[in-house]
Amino acid sequence: MPIPLETQEDTGGKIELFRFVVTNEAGTTEYRYAGSGAGPSTVTRTIGTSLAFTPASFSSPDLQTVRAGQEDEIEFDVPYDNPIATLNINLLHPAPIALTIYHTHLDHTGVDVVWTGTVAAVDLKGLTATVRCESWMARLRKRGLQFECGVSCQYA
Repeated sequence: MPIPLETQEDTGGKIELFRFVVTNEAGTTEYRYAGSGAGPSTVTRTIGTSLAFTPASFSSPDLQTVRAGQEDEIEFDVPYDNPIATLNINLLHPAPIALTIYHTHLDHTGVDVVWTGTVAAVDLKGLTATVRCESWMARLRKRGLQFECGVSCQYA
């Protein structure tokens, strides 16, 4: 059940939940983390099924401009040894890593989806890694592979 928007700012204890989904030939792997507002305990929320989000020291992305439709990319910092960072350190992972960010509160059981997209790049900076993500709309606007047709081409 979504949290009423008019009460979100007043209840305190806001938590960002990060859900990364990696799909490749080997199957699907999920990485779920609760942002720094969660404290030391695991956060469990029902999103289709009951999901546990492990506490992690992620910086909070600036989602205020995203809500206003002004940003196609977000950035946040994670520890350099986080699995999402290590999957992308030297080369972008061959399969897109989907990311959904939810907002919830410590005293609520519901969640709101506030951002969806994919991991675009990871940059190492000392003991932290900056994860840059782009929205699904930004990915759709990019030009993909195109056919080149010549005179002898069956599609010409």
